[in-house]
Amino acid sequence: MNGTLRFLLFSGLIITPFYVFKSGLPQPADFILILFSLLAYAHSLSKFSILPSKLMPFSWTLMLFWVIFIVLLWSLILFSDRFFKDAIFWIYNYMIASSILYVITARIVSIESLRKTIQIALIISGVGAIVSLGISVRPTGFFNNPNQLAFYSLCGLAINQALSRGCILFSPISFAAFIGGVVGIFAAASLAAMAGFVMLILAHFIASRNFSLMIKNFFGVATILTILFTVNVPFLTDIISNVQYRFEHAERMDKISGMKEERNYDRILAFPEYTVIGAGEAHLERFYPHDNLEIHSSFGNMLFAYGIVGFVLFITLLYRTTIRSPFAVWFVMAAPMLYSITHMGLRTTFFWIFILLVWAYYNKDIIKNAN
Repeated sequence: MNGTLRFLLFSGLIITPFYVFKSGLPQPADFILILFSLLAYAHSLSKFSILPSKLMPFSWTLMLFWVIFIVLLWSLILFSDRFFKDAIFWIYNYMIASSILYVITARIVSIESLRKTIQIALIISGVGAIVSLGISVRPTGFFNNPNQLAFYSLCGLAINQALSRGCILFSPISFAAFIGGVVGIFAAASLAAMAGFVMLILAHFIASRNFSLMIKNFFGVATILTILFTVNVPFLTDIISNVQYRFEHAERMDKISGMKEERNYDRILAFPEYTVIGAGEAHLERFYPHDNLEIHSSFGNMLFAYGIVGFVLFITLLYRTTIRSPFAVWFVMAAPMLYSITHMGLRTTFFWIFILLVWAYYNKDIIKNAN
């Protein structure tokens, strides 16, 4: 069964950039990964070993139970099953993360092999971004929208960098993955993802440890970027045009001042009582006239949908994930967090895999104690 688990996990991760169905519906990778997860739980039971969920950070498990409680509570209050869909995302991502943690602790797969698999997925995603250039102002790659491409690329880069203590590696596959992730971010022309990318660059310089190496890295990265942006390569020209167009039409001052309305933060201000226990994520008509789609922020959505308890558990998980890591990795962690201020990324499986791998890599005593 070990070989089957490895095959399902690696093949599922590799095809995560491919979206075939509408957003919100399971994609091809999801079917493979859920099968992997079910087999991982069955494997743990057959070996009479610890269940995957027992290995997870306690704050993560508590957060899942709190989300389920809020879903059930509002389903009973409003006599509606529309909240259940949101619970499925949370349960699914928890199962995938806990199953990956299990196969790591059971020494079925290594963190390094997972990193290489994610690097391949980043390269594939980058190819998709290049192929989709010119189709629209903001390419989507193999995804359904440009923000999915950008956040996926940012999380993939963050995983790769966090597992090297904050450094950008320059081995062939690592550098190809880095380029794939950069292409995905800049082709999608996501301002939030580009801001997160700056944090990754800062993390690399901090991880350089000494001033002379930092200077060499700075000139090395500057030289590479200069070559990429000056050589007349068609797809690079398209990416530069996309970024320029995005900045020219962003109306940044209006964007900052209007963020409250644009990202639906005004719903929190209009209905602050829901932040006490949480409002769930469905039946937005309750919040008229502030009922236009979900809150475009992981932090804002967590606070409003699952209340102070859910928000504190989420922050606790982030703290527990990062506390043992080097200072540079805190900047790596800041990359997807910065993106999450203005975008809702809590359904993205790659985000939770990032959280899980950082936690597992810098809490190796948990892996030792589990064996």
